[in-house]
Amino acid sequence: MIYRCKNCNRFIASIKSEKNMKIKCKSVEYLDENTLKIKCDCNNINIIEIQGKIKT
Repeated sequence: MIYRCKNCNRFIASIKSEKNMKIKCKSVEYLDENTLKIKCDCNNINIIEIQGKIKT
């Protein structure tokens, strides 16, 4: 699954599985087991829920 920034539409992540993640941004933080907090280069914070969208 490909994710883009909600503010500037820039590519921020491609997540295929828990072990196969390509993330291109300023910072990434796990909020919990299934939620990522990704900060884009434009300083917008994107919350991504990966529950049920990835293969384990």
